[in-house]
Amino acid sequence: MFLLSLSDLLRLALDVHSKRAGVDVRPEIARTKFKLAQVLEDAGSHQEAHELRTDAQMLRKELKGRDPSEDDSEKDFDELVAYFYR
Repeated sequence: MFLLSLSDLLRLALDVHSKRAGVDVRPEIARTKFKLAQVLEDAGSHQEAHELRTDAQMLRKELKGRDPSEDDSEKDFDELVAYFYR
């Protein structure tokens, strides 16, 4: 049986979003990077988690014009995407 971890699935989602042509996928990429950062932080991969969270926050700033904050929440990133992506 072939099993994928949550981080594997989120990385796959990033890959899929990145290959979508002709559509602005920054909201989906921002949210996926934020979610992956949460998973990696819980797994102890603090450096990679920090880099992904920073990337996600910068994308969110491009989209919403709001400066990044340590208080950015899952809800903040959920609001970037349609409900069926959550």
